[in-house]
Amino acid sequence: MSISFNPETQILTYENLTKQYIQINSINLYYQNGVYDIASSQTTNFSTELSPESKVNLNVSYQLSKVNESSYKHTTKKKALAEKIKFGFAIKYTVGDSTRNKTLYKRDTTNLYALIKDK
Repeated sequence: MSISFNPETQILTYENLTKQYIQINSINLYYQNGVYDIASSQTTNFSTELSPESKVNLNVSYQLSKVNESSYKHTTKKKALAEKIKFGFAIKYTVGDSTRNKTLYKRDTTNLYALIKDK
């Protein structure tokens, strides 16, 4: 399993690196000290099956807009470059016929400007 995020396009890409199906049970967004569920437009919980050796791009701009702390209407570029935030994702998934959950998790500190430029 692989996950990447492009802050410019706000696209989250998750990839199945195995030759088995993967059932993705949940995806969570970490922003500062908050944890937010990524949900599809049809459901309140995210659940999907990912084919072997495939990848999916998910636009998370709608979910990011729901993050209360992410409203920076009156900030400047200089302030945004100086403001450090914690940002990341976690995925809970199972591989093949297994019922054992696995977790892929990464959280980094970055500057606010990297997430809001061109918005």
